Amino acid sequence: MKELEPLTLFPHREGDLVIGRVDLAGKVIEHDFGYRAERARIAELIPVTGAERAALRVANRLGLRLGAPPRPGKMS
Repeated sequence: MKELEPLTLFPHREGDLVIGRVDLAGKVIEHDFGYRAERARIAELIPVTGAERAALRVANRLGLRLGAPPRPGKMS
């Protein structure tokens, strides 16, 4: 997704949402809310309020960097 705001439309329980930033390669197609790519690699995980422990656990397991949380007002 290009922006975090559409994530608020997806139902989820607090503590079970982990988001991340990906690097895209190959043929990349832009869509209204995001992109489709031939290849993608997870670059970092981003902790969301209530799911910080889950994000850290997944980041450690995959050897990924943990990014900064979204700015206030961008995601709860």
